[in-house]
Amino acid sequence: MGRVIRAQRKGAAGSVFKAHTHHRKGPARFRSLERNGYLRGVVSDIVHDPGRCAPLARVTFRHPSRYKLQKELFVAAEGMYSGQYVYCGKKVNLMVGNVLPLRSIPEGAVVCNVEHKRSASLSIWLGGTKHKIGTVTPK
Repeated sequence: MGRVIRAQRKGAAGSVFKAHTHHRKGPARFRSLERNGYLRGVVSDIVHDPGRCAPLARVTFRHPSRYKLQKELFVAAEGMYSGQYVYCGKKVNLMVGNVLPLRSIPEGAVVCNVEHKRSASLSIWLGGTKHKIGTVTPK
């Protein structure tokens, strides 16, 4: 009698070999930058996402032109808390949780969650966890 090897068992796709994605909170990404000034958001909650090492921060922004709210999911940086104001844009101070373009960050600053492209999804992030941090160095 032969034996059913592991690859054959994975093909049947039982509960052991499936990714458990039912309770995931959603994709985490930065909101698009405000080109002229900045937008202010409030961290409404910090939640745990199963299957990810870093916690997620739910940030609520006011819509720039309509009367409604926009809710975004960010990867929470170390030191973020609920109720904190988060600013996104070009003319933003360098503080924990703020989102600004890489060209406006001074050399030697500690950064986390750097994207390769604008509006990139999680598959092309450099730092997707709270412990992956780096410093800005000249080329």
